[in-house]
Amino acid sequence: MSTGDYVMKIDGDVRFPGRVVSEYRTGVGKARIVVELLVPGAEGLQHIYRPDQFRPMTDFERRKIELMHRIWNAEKPEDIEQMGDAGWLAP
Repeated sequence: MSTGDYVMKIDGDVRFPGRVVSEYRTGVGKARIVVELLVPGAEGLQHIYRPDQFRPMTDFERRKIELMHRIWNAEKPEDIEQMGDAGWLAP
């Protein structure tokens, strides 16, 4: 994992999409990454993890995250309806 990579947490009870914002080694040499959540409403929330708790995000997953953010940031119902008209919400 490298800074800037989009990732999915796959280990533990909580799974989420994120972006690696930093990487470093502990004082005893263990790799760590700082991951910022990409969940609407939790922007800016960062946690420190082991790299093996994540996998790279697929292009499809990135598109779903983008869609979630567009819906979350819509200011009125019509904004979401326009997404449907543009094919964003097509099955």
